[in-house]
Amino acid sequence: MRFFRIVLLVALLFSGAAIQAQDITEFEEPPPMPGQLIDVGGYRLHITCMGEGSPTVILEPGFARFSFNMRALQEALTAETRVCAYDHAGFDWSDPAPADTPRTTQQLSDELFALLSGTEMDEAYILIAQSLGGFITRLFAAQHADLVAGVILLDATPPEFLLSGITAGQDQGLEALLRSTLAIAQANAWTPQNLFPVLSLTSDIAPDLRRGFIALAVNPIYIETALAEWGSRLANAQSVIDAGELGDVPLHVLVAGERLALASDADSAWVRGQAAQAALSTRSELAFVVGGGHEYYIDRTDAVLGTLRNLLMGR
Repeated sequence: MRFFRIVLLVALLFSGAAIQAQDITEFEEPPPMPGQLIDVGGYRLHITCMGEGSPTVILEPGFARFSFNMRALQEALTAETRVCAYDHAGFDWSDPAPADTPRTTQQLSDELFALLSGTEMDEAYILIAQSLGGFITRLFAAQHADLVAGVILLDATPPEFLLSGITAGQDQGLEALLRSTLAIAQANAWTPQNLFPVLSLTSDIAPDLRRGFIALAVNPIYIETALAEWGSRLANAQSVIDAGELGDVPLHVLVAGERLALASDADSAWVRGQAAQAALSTRSELAFVVGGGHEYYIDRTDAVLGTLRNLLMGR
C-alpha cells in the first residue's frame, strides 16, 4: 500500500521552507461546484459527468480522494464514452451524512446505488476504482451485477492484504496522523507548517485545481469523514470478502508494475492479492502497468484508456 507509506513519509520529507512557499490565505475560497447534487436519502452527493456515449463510466477514487483527483483521468477517458466522478458524503461539495450513518463500505455502496438511481441514467455502468476505492466497487458489483457492464481495478487494495496486518504499524500511523490533522482543522489552526497532510493528497491534481482542493480539504467535516472511513477498514475488508465472486462480470485488474521490481514482502503479498482479485470473475484479465507506481493513472492514462477500449469492444 505504497500510498499510505507516502502519506506518512511526507511528514518527514517536507521541509519547512517548501511548505512555507504555499500561501494558505489563498486557499480560503472553495471553487464553484462543477456538477450536480443528487438526493440519496435526506442528504445529497455531488456527481460531475463529461463526454458522451454509453455505457457510462463511474470513477471511484482511492482513500480520502475527491472527484478532483480523478479529473485528468476523467477527461482522458471521454475519448471513448461518458465518464462521471462523484464525491462521498462529507467530501468536496457533497453533504455530510447524518451522524448516525456508519461510513462502512456497505453504506458507501448503498449511497452509490442511491446516487445512480437518482440520476437520469438508466443503464449498466463500467466501474473504475483505484486503491481502497476497489472495496466499494467490488461490493457494488457483487450486489448489483445487473447494473455493471464491467469493472476495472487500478492497483486496487486486496482486502486479504489489509487483513494480513503486514502494514499494521503504518496503518495505525496514518490513523494517528488523521486524528492530529482533525484537531488542527477543528481549531482552525492551519499554518504552512502543519498543512502537509492535505498537500500530500494533491500529487494527482492539476496545478490549477490544487488550491481549490485544499480549500475544500481543510474542512474538518472532510477529515472527520475520512477518519471514519479509515477506522472501519478491517470490517470493510471482511465484508468485501464475504460478498463473494463477481460471476461473469467483465473484470480487468491492472497492477502497478513497479511492485514486481520492489519485491518486498508487502509488495509480494500485494501482487498475490491482485491475482486473487482477478480470479473473482470468469471473464477477467490481469495485467501489469509498466512505468507506474500506485497512482499510475496520473502518468499512464493511456493504459487505462486502452483497457477501457478493450472492455467496450468485448475483449
